This record gives sequence, C-alpha cells and structure tokens, in this order.
Amino acid sequence: MRGWVFRAEGFLSELFVTLTGGAFLTGLAVVLGAGPVALALLAALPFLAQAGQLVAPWLERRLGGRRRFVVPALVGARLLWLGPVALLLAGMHGEAAVGLAIAAVFAQAGLGMVAQNGWLAWVSELVPDNEQARLFGQRAGAVALATLVASPLGAWVLDRARERGEEPSGLAMLLGAGVVAGVLGGLTLTRLPDVAPRGGPAAPEAGAGTWRRLGSDPTFRRILLLFGSWNAAIGLPAPFWIYYMIERLGWSFSLVILHGCLVLAVRLLCNGWWARTLEAVGSRRVLIACGFLLALNPVWWLVASREVPWPLWCECLLSGFAWTGFNQAAFIQPIAALRPSDRSRGLALFHVTSGAALFVASLLGGAVLSFADEADEAFLGLFGASALLRAGVALWALRLTEPGVSVRAFFVDFVGSGMLRRPAGRLGALWVLRRRRRSGAGEESGEEAP
Repeated sequence: MRGWVFRAEGFLSELFVTLTGGAFLTGLAVVLGAGPVALALLAALPFLAQAGQLVAPWLERRLGGRRRFVVPALVGARLLWLGPVALLLAGMHGEAAVGLAIAAVFAQAGLGMVAQNGWLAWVSELVPDNEQARLFGQRAGAVALATLVASPLGAWVLDRARERGEEPSGLAMLLGAGVVAGVLGGLTLTRLPDVAPRGGPAAPEAGAGTWRRLGSDPTFRRILLLFGSWNAAIGLPAPFWIYYMIERLGWSFSLVILHGCLVLAVRLLCNGWWARTLEAVGSRRVLIACGFLLALNPVWWLVASREVPWPLWCECLLSGFAWTGFNQAAFIQPIAALRPSDRSRGLALFHVTSGAALFVASLLGGAVLSFADEADEAFLGLFGASALLRAGVALWALRLTEPGVSVRAFFVDFVGSGMLRRPAGRLGALWVLRRRRRSGAGEESGEEAP
C-alpha cells in the first residue's frame, strides 16, 4: 500500500507546486499589478516562512506523532491558495489585491513548512532502510511525471488565455486545479500509519537552549554562515528571472516552461551520475566545483537579449547539470554535522537561517529595481553582483571539511528552475549510509533529508 500512496502523494503534490509556483506565480504577480518589491515579497516570503519548521519538533513531541499535524497543516496550507484564486475571479488588482495575495502566500508557506518538517521525520521512521531507495525512487518518478505534464499544459492554457485577453480567468483555473490536486495529495497521507517520534517525551533541553548549543558548534556555525551567504548571493535576482524573460526578453509562458523543462530533463539524466561522483570524490569537492559553475550562470543573462536569446538555452543546460550536483552535495554537510537526535531541530535552524538570508537579499534586489532610473541596467547589475558573490562563497567553501558519510541520492529538485533558484529542494530524498570507519566499526543507518 505504501508504494501507491507515495506515488500518488508525490504526483498530486507536485501538480500543486508546479501550478502555484514558477511562471504561474509570476503571472499572478503581473496580473495583480505587483511592482518589483511586491514581486520580491511574493517570491521570497516562502523562504522566510521556513521559520515554521521550528514549530514541527515541538508539535511532534506534544502530540506523540506526526500525522495529527502534518495532514491538517498540509491541507490547510493548500486551501489558502483559494484566496488568490478569488482575487482573480473578482477582477481585483492594485495594492490591496497584491497585499492580500502576499498575506495568503506567506500563511500558506508557513503552514507548509510545519508540514514539511514533520513529513520528513515521519517517513524517515516509517520507511525501512532497505525500502527507501525503491519507494523514494518511485516517488521521484511520479514527481517528474507531474512536472512534465503540468508545466507545458499549464503554459499552453495561459498563453491561449492571454491571446484572448482572459489571462486572469485562465490563471484562476490553473491555480484552482493546483489547489484541488494539492488537497487530494495531502489527504492520501491519511492512508499511512502514524509513528511516535524516536526518543519518547520531549527532552529537558528542548527550547532555546537547543538552538544556542547548535549555533555555538563551530562546524555547524560555519555551515550556517556559508549557506546563508550562498542564499544571499542567489537571492538578489531570484524573484526576477522569469519576470525578466517575459517582460524584458518577450518570451511566452510556453518558452519559459520549455526552458524549465530542459533544466529538469538534464537533472534527470545526470542525477545518477552525480550520486556516483559523490560516492567517489566526496561532497566537498562536488560542492566547490558546482559552486564555481553556478557562478557563471548569471553571466549568460548578461549577454542574452531579445535578438540573441541562445545564451539562455546554454544556461539551462549548465544549470541543470550544476544544480543537481550542488543540491545533492549541499544536503550532506548539515546532516553530517548534526547528531541524529539533533537533526530535526538542526535542519529547521539551517533552513530558517538560509531562508532568511535569501528573503533579505531578494528584498534588496527589489529595492534596487524600484529606485533605479534604468531598469535594464539595474537587472544586469543584479546579475553581475550575484555572479561575483557566488564565486566568493565557492572560494569560502574551500574551508569546509569532508564529512564521514557517503550518500546515495535519489533527489530531483523541481523548484530550482526559473524564478527561485533554491539551493535545496523539498521534493527529494537522500539515503544516507554511514561507512565503517577505518579506526573502528560504524553503524549503518538511513536518514532522509528535506
């Protein structure tokens, strides 16, 4: 039964993620009349909402299980998207409509983060180690199928609606379909049995003391600072990639989606190769190499124009290749730096810190565009600054140490194309195996990462 539940939940949830994010979220912002700062808020608030993950460890201890809060939080978060749908159907636009949409997106993201943290801990204990590769591999396939179906179909519907002057109603239909699929995906989780958290009742240290201890650990603090800086580097232009393609380069939604699908196709093709490479050379080398490659990505945008669009097609191939390796390697460092008993809280702190950095940087990028006299020059300035900052963080990563774990990655990051170049995706899974150390026997275990 678990196999079909994982496939169905992954397929339906990805329909929701695809139809309410990326090009479709940008379309919502444009239709409502959002300016640069409002667009930055719509795109970056989900990262600030990572703070919702801090609530999940407390809830799972309080309630004695995960299903009791994961399913209601997941379903409730997705139903909140009916707010933007209502705005579109009512024909509202302007500051009030944008403000309501921003509030709905932020509330949805916060609840979603609570559910995400609990979901990851739930399934990591529910699925036996020897079944993780098979089940998560099946889920990744279902997620990929949903993306490849929903993205081009949704773009075709939206382009036809634009041609008829009915973009708001077409967008409302797509968002509504995403909500229905997302709610059904959340409800499928009720078919999975609940399990009590490992460790029993809440530990006496739970609370602010835990965060202080984790933040004072030199290795983990270095990881927090490095990935926070990386998110700041990618956050400057993060909300504006798709907006730039549509408004400045004149691309249709179909072309934007095709660009994203090519990124996804490259990721699927090289996913297994990167997993084997990680096993062979370690996560540190992969992280540094991919960091430098990703520092070149904004350069392609500097030379692309309406008359010369081909650099962006080169960029999507490099992006798919490099982000796959980076994302897989990026999960190893925080996981390996945390004790198993600290991983729920530690990963929550990691995501909150990196998410806050991206949020602040995105707002800064929106402010630059708002006050710039020449929008084109401002865009190019953000792209160039992002490239330089990425290269600087990749140099800083030379100070990282190689963790004593090996990783077999069954991971596909579907959120990192287009609008939000996320360094960590939420729809994948890692199967982490502790190797026997040369100095003594180790313990083999399976862990899932967000």
